Amino acid sequence: MIQDFQVSVTPIGGHQYLVRTEKVASGVPQAEEQLSWPVDGWLRTATHLMTDPLLGLLAGSGESGDGGGGSGRAPGLLQLGHQLYQALFTQSLRDSWVIAQGIAHNRGELLRLRLGLKGDELLALPWEVMNDGDRTSRGAIFQVAAGADIMFSRYQADVSMSLRTQERALSQGQLLRMLVVTSAPDDREQMALQREVEYLEQELCRSALQTGDLPDFELTVLAQPDRTKLTQALEQGRYQILHYAGHS
Repeated sequence: MIQDFQVSVTPIGGHQYLVRTEKVASGVPQAEEQLSWPVDGWLRTATHLMTDPLLGLLAGSGESGDGGGGSGRAPGLLQLGHQLYQALFTQSLRDSWVIAQGIAHNRGELLRLRLGLKGDELLALPWEVMNDGDRTSRGAIFQVAAGADIMFSRYQADVSMSLRTQERALSQGQLLRMLVVTSAPDDREQMALQREVEYLEQELCRSALQTGDLPDFELTVLAQPDRTKLTQALEQGRYQILHYAGHS
């Protein structure tokens, strides 16, 4: 089973953002906060680090950054990821997130964190590197998007093209083609992603049977592809939807 924890982030002027839970499991409190974020600074840091990937992955930094809480030994991307995590999960949002993790753990369920972002600036940030620092043991970084117990995805919240809208855009009788790409470094995480794919296929089939609104669809799974195989599939498959599950 999968437990949802869906959060939306909306710019409301200046450096202020409205962050709130949109969908949580039973027993998890709803949360809403108006927060001030240094998004411009995060973007400058991200641009600098991503321009030279080796700098972001390997180079040490002597500065922890504003609100980062990182040590001088931490790579730049990890420091930025820690800042993003602390900024998102603060005050009532953090309380709600901690309770959601506890409930999912006790029930033996996967926790799916969905982050809905509005505005180009928020979308440009590397939310996939979010981490909670050395919370387990010294030197062990808890990466939100890389854990076996949490599924992470983000989407552009102000662009809503539903499957029903896509159906109207398709010619009559044309298949809706979906490519699902999975990538994980070890067997345990590959199994978790396989469960996610199975859940996605079951939900699509159930929605089609219950509502009759979904077009006929063709789902293709590409597991652990290299760059050549992925490029080939995207160029030749004529897919309308790409669903990626795995590491960034």
